[in-house]
Amino acid sequence: MTHVYVPSELADLPDTVRHRRLPSQARSRERVQRLLDTADALIGSDGFGALTIPLLASTARMPVGSIYQFFPDKSAIVDAVAARYMQLFLDELEQLTDRIVKLRWDSAVDTVIEHFAGMYRNHPTFCELWLNSHLTPGARERDRRNNDDLAAMLVEQLKHRPEFAHTASRRLTLACRTAVEVADGLLRYAFSVDASGDQPTLNELKRILSSYLLNYAAAGRPSTPRRSPASPRSGRPGRPRVADPVGTAR
Repeated sequence: MTHVYVPSELADLPDTVRHRRLPSQARSRERVQRLLDTADALIGSDGFGALTIPLLASTARMPVGSIYQFFPDKSAIVDAVAARYMQLFLDELEQLTDRIVKLRWDSAVDTVIEHFAGMYRNHPTFCELWLNSHLTPGARERDRRNNDDLAAMLVEQLKHRPEFAHTASRRLTLACRTAVEVADGLLRYAFSVDASGDQPTLNELKRILSSYLLNYAAAGRPSTPRRSPASPRSGRPGRPRVADPVGTAR
């Protein structure tokens, strides 16, 4: 069974999904965790369409009434599962901080793209929900805000790289937000055309992001003032003396 545990997920539930009540006791929290783990596994193995409340209750060994104590319907449960994956993406990007900061630029970009491609490969439920448009409007809005959070984290990571040390925060924020959307779109495309991830598309994504973000790095570097050549007589900046083309002494 796929297990995606997010320590803060229950505390964050009011802001992410529709629910009837939050579990306050440890036993109730364990029930919700088991319920979401079971829903995750069923979606990943049999698809979104196969998930029903009776099947979920039977598989999780839980009365149907207990499920409705916490969630009003199937879509609310699916949204809760999706919210865990959104948090997982944030946690994974945070864990990549050292490599993003310390690796050579091309290697850092390669590491991030391959890592998130691996998440597509390792989490069939995520692919089922995101690639087949099973997110509710509320979950899609939460996903957009999650991309905002991913971009903000990436800004802080890139600020520690020498290439971006002098890039204005406003410009870097725009660049990272754009990069996240490009990566999101092309990752989805790569796994839509090939269940294992179309490698040429992934390689192109790396090339695009590497070149695009470095444009902002170059634009942010302070320019070195150009100095005029020194005058031979005064030692001060001035125009160089030009030899007498005729060569006649006056």
